[in-house]
Parts: sequence; structure tokens; C-alpha cells
Amino acid sequence: MWITTKILWTLYSFFNIWFYIKWRFYNSYDLVDYLIFTLGYLLIFLYSESFNKLVKNTIARAAFSIIIIVTYLLAAKYHYRVKTNFDYMIFIENFNELFNKESADVILSTFKAKDIYQALMAIPLLILAHIKWKIFKIKTANIKMGLAKLITYIILIIISPFSFGEISYIAKSAYEFHFGGFRKSDNYLVLEKNKNLFKKVIESKFESSKPNIFLVAMESFNGLYVEKKINGKFVTPVFNSLINEGLYVENFYGNSVQTIKGHYSILCSRIPYIKGKASYKADLSKLDCAPKKLKELGYTSFYHSSFHNLDFDNTKKFMKGIGFDLLTRSEGSKLTKKQQVENIWGWGIQDNLSYIQYVQNFKEIEKSKKPVFSMMSTISHHMKFNKVPNSQKYIFKNKSGKKEDFINSLHLSDKYLSSFINELKKNNLYQSSIIIITGDHSYPGGEHGLYDNQVGHYEEFFRTPLLVIWKDKLSAQRLKYKTSSQVDILPTILDLIGESGIYNFVGDSILREENNFAHLVQPYNGQFLSVVKWPYKYVWAKRKNRGFLYDLMTDPNELSPINNDEIEDKYRKQLDYIYLDNLR
Repeated sequence: MWITTKILWTLYSFFNIWFYIKWRFYNSYDLVDYLIFTLGYLLIFLYSESFNKLVKNTIARAAFSIIIIVTYLLAAKYHYRVKTNFDYMIFIENFNELFNKESADVILSTFKAKDIYQALMAIPLLILAHIKWKIFKIKTANIKMGLAKLITYIILIIISPFSFGEISYIAKSAYEFHFGGFRKSDNYLVLEKNKNLFKKVIESKFESSKPNIFLVAMESFNGLYVEKKINGKFVTPVFNSLINEGLYVENFYGNSVQTIKGHYSILCSRIPYIKGKASYKADLSKLDCAPKKLKELGYTSFYHSSFHNLDFDNTKKFMKGIGFDLLTRSEGSKLTKKQQVENIWGWGIQDNLSYIQYVQNFKEIEKSKKPVFSMMSTISHHMKFNKVPNSQKYIFKNKSGKKEDFINSLHLSDKYLSSFINELKKNNLYQSSIIIITGDHSYPGGEHGLYDNQVGHYEEFFRTPLLVIWKDKLSAQRLKYKTSSQVDILPTILDLIGESGIYNFVGDSILREENNFAHLVQPYNGQFLSVVKWPYKYVWAKRKNRGFLYDLMTDPNELSPINNDEIEDKYRKQLDYIYLDNLR
């Protein structure tokens, strides 16, 4: 056994013991977990020793050792900062965006400088050790033994659960991304044969009308902070003040964890892909999305991005492909010199100024004399939430940390919302228009000690608000125990404007009396697929190949799974709808 295997075993032991001690309040290990932990040593032995036996060249052996050890160190540091292993899927799904400046800043801010230094320090230390003790030299290779170890490793990666080892976890997540399948219920084949499975009937009770429609998708809006006080102040006072103006859904969910995935659900009433993004892989000609359906009814449409780069996540092609007539974005050139210095930070122009440009663009497009459907995505409350100017920190003025940064940023995003409402009122648009305010997705603010949205399945990863205001026709009400999600927004819009018919949607109008299921997709961290219908939530954790049922009424923090075979079976079957919608 060569030195590289011993070093990797040492790193594996150290980091896993450290993680266990550090996060013992957030993790509970059972017998299966301990068996997986033990298996990790075997996996390290197999991939390290296979190279040891296959390759004799000293330079190649040294290069492999240095690369694999440094990679392990960096992956372990990532694990420590994010509280999960590095998932191959998050890399491959977001590869096109890695070279964007804002994305690069987020990636670099994940690590601390010492993380990089400590990992890179391994390079000279290993080189010096080889010069002194020839640690990478071998007399003879054994091809057969090396291949046997490598083949055994590959087989174990395929058949075993996700490993606790950093390298083997990446290998397993890569295999699952390219070749992995999903656990389906006995009902899957029955549903698969139903050609009308996603045909939804809307029977509107509203009179046919064509009001202007404003849809705002607020960045990373965690719905758990609505009407909540922190440090003696409401986090979302502006949104709170609007609740009595319209229809508010308390138990509302984003269907996934990224902007483009949320937009897909909001605009097209479809469940986000488990693997990949609709903006790259969906056949747009087959989608019945809001701009297309509303154009058939005489609407014109535009999408306004607060982020300057419309090519990010293939947004431009996607939005044009689903039928938007015009795409606009917030422009720094329209700001004063002072605003350009003080009010552009983080991922772009701060939202209050973007709202003004959004409504200005609407006024221009309105000149066509057609009713207008418009959507705006905000940007100020974007990860890692640490770019808020000191002069605009209102809840935690003199304290900075992940929690404080998140709360200050969310509060500021809410404060900017007042600019949008004021612009609508100033232009006599508030009273007669349908105004929909929601989140593109939620984002955790440390509720379970987690601050990255690629990690978990808890409520804070998906709960986001929904408020629908139509002063002329929709009475104010609060839906407290009804479950809905982003896929229900488009059917609700058509219902409100008096359109009845059969549509190719997953969602239903939230105005229906029936309670809906919410289908939630966490594509990362080994994948979590969830189904919610108040008060129960079923979570399938692919990395553990296990399901968990929670009662959100008695256990809102999802700490203690319950046993109820009848309910669990009913909810587990709903996962098939996620798989089938992804295959359409």
C-alpha cells in the first residue's frame, strides 16, 4: 500500500470525525450510515491502489498523488463551508455560468483564503517528501491487479449508496447524473399510459376581461420571514402591508432552487427538470407558457431582467422561445452619475431603480393599445447577501455574519418593493391591474444551520410567498391551510381573466376549493424530491435511498419523521408525476 492511500485515509478520517463533532446537532447517524462510512475506506483503497498498480512512471504517479490529495482537501473544505459534499451535478448544470463575473465571485466567496493556502501547501510538501524519501517510486507495476481494483471500484460506485468520501461522492454523483434512474411506484406504468395526465380543466367563474398583468419574481424570497420580527423589526414590512390588499397564500412553494427553474414553473406550469435546466433542454415549441397563451387572447408581453446579462442561464433564448414579444433589462446608463456609483452593487442595479425602469418600459409598450402581460425578476437579494452597502443595513447595522447579512438583504429587498407599488399608483395602474408578487425561489437563512440553497429539503429551501392583488375584482383573503406552488400561477391568471378550457399544465388555479399537491425538486446534494399537501410532507432522499414523512403542523422544523404507511404510500406515488413531467 502506497503513501497516497494512507494520506487519503488520514484525510477521510479527520474530516468525517470533524464534521460529525461540528454538526452533531444537525445530523443523526444510524447503522446504515456507519456502514457507508466504513465502506468509504475501501473505496479510497480501490481507486488509489488501482493507480498505484497500473502506473510505474514516477512523474505520473507524483502528479496523480498531488492532484488527488489537493482535490480531496479542496472538496473537504467546500464540504465544511457549505455543509455538504461537492456534487458533480451542480458543476455540470451550471458550467456555462461559471465564467460570469458574479458567479465567479460567489464561488470564490465560498472559500476562505486559508482554505486555498492549506490545500496548495500540500504540493511543495509532497514534492519535498519525494525528493527525500522517493515516496512515489515503484519497482514494478501489476496491470491485472490494478484493473481488478479499478473495476471493483466502479462496480461499488454503481451499486452502493453515496459515499462520505469526497472523491467517491463526486464519482457517484457523476454516475447518477449520466446514468442514474429514479425509484418509481407501482402506479407509474398506469400514469404513463394516461395521455391526458397533464390536461387541466379551468372553469372560470370570472367575467372575461383583459387587464394588464404585472408579475414580479423577487430574488431568493424566503416566505418563512413574512410577518416575522427579528431584532425587534419586521423583516418584510412592505410585503406585510400588502397582504390585506389581495389574495395571500401562506403555504406556497417554489418548485425548485434556482431562478430559471422557478421561471419555468411560474410561466409554463411545469415541474423543473431533475437533471438539467429547461432553458437549455426543453422543447420550447411544445410548451404552453404564459406569453404564448396570453398572446392568443390579444395580449402583448415583455420580460424585464434586473440582471444585466440576459444570456445567463440561456435566459434570452428561453424567454423569446416561450413567446415574450420583448426583453428588456435594467440599464446603468439611465442612472445619474451618483446613482451609478452608489446604487450598483452585488449582482446589479438595486431593485428600487429597476422597478422604475420596469414601469417606464411598460408605459412605452402600453402605447400599442393592447393589454400587457409583463414579468420582472429582481436581483438585489442574491447570494451571498454580503454586498449590501453599510448605509442600507437596517436590521443589523453593526453586525455582520451569514445570518445577519441574509436578514439585512431580505429586508432591503422588501423595502425596495415599495418603489414598485408607488410607481404603479403614480401611473394609475395599481387599481385596475392584476399584480402578482412571488419569489423565483426561496433560500435558507440558517434555520437548520444551512446557508446554501443546493443543500437540503427543509421548508426554508422552498417556501416563498404568493400575493395576488386585483383591487377591482379580487377580494382580500388569506389561504392558511391550502398548499400551492409556482406551477399554479399560470392557471390562476387564466382563471382570473375569465378563460375556461383544457390546458397542458401541471398546476391548477389556486381559486379552486381543492387542495393541491406541491412537487419540489432539489437536484443537488444527491437529490431530494418532495411532495407537500398540508399538513404532510414526504421527502425522498436519493443519496440514502430512503423516504421520510413529516407532519408540518406538529413538526414544522422537520426533525422527527412519522410512520403512517397509508399517507406515505399516497404521497410517494406523487413522485411519479415529477418523473413523468420531466419526460414529456
